[in-house]
Amino acid sequence: MQKFIFLDTNNWIYLSNGFNIYSNKHDELHLKVFETIRKRVKEGNLVFLINDIVLSEWERNKEQSENQIKEIEKKFKGHTGNLKSLNEFIGGEKTEEIDALKKSLEEKYKEKIARHKNHIKNVEFFLKNETVKIQISDKTKIDASNLALEKKAPFIGDKRNSMADALILLSSIEYLYENHKFPDFSLGNDGNYFFPDSFFVSSNSGDFSSSEDKEKIHKDLEPFLKKTNTKFFYTLGKLINSLEVEFLTEEEENIIEHVDDRVYCDICDCDYYPSVNFSDYFEVYNPNKKFVDKNQYSFEFPEIEHNLIISEEMASPMSSIRTAECEHCGAEFIECLCGEINHIEDYNTIIECIGGCGTKFRINADIDRKGMVHSIEYELIKEFRCTKCGDEFEEVDENGLCEECAEYERISNEE
Repeated sequence: MQKFIFLDTNNWIYLSNGFNIYSNKHDELHLKVFETIRKRVKEGNLVFLINDIVLSEWERNKEQSENQIKEIEKKFKGHTGNLKSLNEFIGGEKTEEIDALKKSLEEKYKEKIARHKNHIKNVEFFLKNETVKIQISDKTKIDASNLALEKKAPFIGDKRNSMADALILLSSIEYLYENHKFPDFSLGNDGNYFFPDSFFVSSNSGDFSSSEDKEKIHKDLEPFLKKTNTKFFYTLGKLINSLEVEFLTEEEENIIEHVDDRVYCDICDCDYYPSVNFSDYFEVYNPNKKFVDKNQYSFEFPEIEHNLIISEEMASPMSSIRTAECEHCGAEFIECLCGEINHIEDYNTIIECIGGCGTKFRINADIDRKGMVHSIEYELIKEFRCTKCGDEFEEVDENGLCEECAEYERISNEE
């Protein structure tokens, strides 16, 4: 028997751009989800219901379907810029190797862009041509208006107007009830019906989900879903996974169900699986952190009891950080205090956070002549700006001068 699925408008956008509501990032699982959806629809096992609201909302928000493409373009420009900087740094000694990397990068970029643009076209074609378009009756509009007047779900979330989403849900329920109910004589009484399996998917937890559990429908909407025995799912990926035998691997299922501290590696650019595994947090001394020793008397706020003004954050000079490593290419990373992931390209050199927060690190490694690493220490760096040349240094003298400027001043004074 056919199974019926109806999605809110956001999930059509997520299906096109790969946005993962759990991790708040874009991934590649939507490609496999959509591939399976089209296959099951063509086989006659799944039917997707839409209405005019879904189509108009798609047109209005279609630009968002290219969000992942924009991310790919941004990464490509970043990688290209890194190659240019690398070539300049090594003085053009590896031009052939750099050109080969650039060519490989461009080929991969074009392949990714083409694949995702084609996917968006396929999703739009599917939405407009391979779904069942249903009508919105006056009764459905009245039911939605009553929910709004009574301030019941879905008119309880952050959005000012939830009428569109309400009509998507209620029109689908009415369509199923009027067109796909079958008498259930097993109970021995007239007026009892059974229905084909149906599913409503919405990731809008503020409007549709229970306040106790976002994976469950809000209690205000339970009577409507109960009318056709419709089940609620928070994400399309979870629904398809529940319908498909061994559809997703255990690793892919974990990506959908959990925000599990794993990200994609920008170095090897692994396409389908998050490959960067994080260490546990550990503490390092942070010279940039405002620290107040509560065991010493403070003259900064003499009118306030000293212990009352020290926050938990200020009570220690240490900060928690963690590192990560790609399980595919072995690239190493360090997570900044701002949350940005930074590639560790070289040991014993200063790394500035690519997120622009100003934090700097140095990974101090004891490396022998054979290249064997014997120990590693992670250090947060504090730098001072020279009052004369304006550059930043780890040390300046009492006059705020770097070593070179201080020497220049000394020689000038002697003359």
